[in-house]
Amino acid sequence: TNTFTTFDEAEMNVQRYINNADSAYAKINSNQDLKVLQEELQSIIKSLSIGIQDQPDNERLLDKQSFMYAELAWVLINHDEYSKAEEMVKEGMAINPSNNSLKSYLPTALLLQGKRDEAEKIYLEMKEIMDGRTPFRDTFLDDLDRLEASGITHPDFGEIRKLLDQ
Repeated sequence: TNTFTTFDEAEMNVQRYINNADSAYAKINSNQDLKVLQEELQSIIKSLSIGIQDQPDNERLLDKQSFMYAELAWVLINHDEYSKAEEMVKEGMAINPSNNSLKSYLPTALLLQGKRDEAEKIYLEMKEIMDGRTPFRDTFLDDLDRLEASGITHPDFGEIRKLLDQ
């Protein structure tokens, strides 16, 4: 016999928030100007916040919102808005402190603001933590490479690479 598992109303609402976030995110064009990108990502974050108010412990909603905060932080870093990127990471971490992928943007935002000591501390504490199948060391190095490829450089990038390779 076939059994059909029904979803309760709460789970259907969670899925609705996630679907709406995914749909809105799919429409975002990375070539848009910073103001538009920032507004659209913040709109998605606000929408997910409503779902989180209803279900504050729902990991799917928290993970989706953390992903959007991470995307916003990366956009801000790539538009030389380092202190705003730091704010977005910290705001997202206050909601979902267990998301290391979001936290991984913090040291780069700090470094680019000249806060090398704070950045180094986070790089060192996170570099061996696994980011999927690879350690965050690889993620950090990839981020530095992507930034340099897009024209964003910093005199401490070389020293940070050495630190991460130790």
